[in-house]
Amino acid sequence: MKTIDKITVFDAVQRLTSIHPDYMNRPIQDGFNWTACFDGLYPGEWYLIVFRSRHRQNIDIALLNEHDERALGAARASAGFVGYFVGTANEQGDCLSFCFWESQAQARLAAAQPAHQAAQQLAFEMYEHFQLERYRLRTAGDLEQGTVIFERL
Repeated sequence: MKTIDKITVFDAVQRLTSIHPDYMNRPIQDGFNWTACFDGLYPGEWYLIVFRSRHRQNIDIALLNEHDERALGAARASAGFVGYFVGTANEQGDCLSFCFWESQAQARLAAAQPAHQAAQQLAFEMYEHFQLERYRLRTAGDLEQGTVIFERL
């Protein structure tokens, strides 16, 4: 089996877009153009962390964005980082973001960084509620008819 070049996976993740206006309330595999973006890749396996939240009313969005940018900067500097999708909250405050990694172990190391820890602490103030979903994401099949498989961990 041939391994996938990280740049190719990075490019695929950068092409991900939501395909439904209510993507934040759908299962992760239904809200985005996964198959279109991953078609043509060699079979492989990655780690996906989905962050679902509901913003509190009247939050300091500038402070939230500042912490998010710091955490993203630390993630980008970490080994194994592939990509990040930052969601936009709907009228009710529901939001979905996700971070894509080469492995779960690499994601855990990045989550221990001070910038990420500070963002985690802020979450208790900024969100009515939030939850993490963790997935092993695999591509299977040949280059012409690949399949994207989500396995909840």
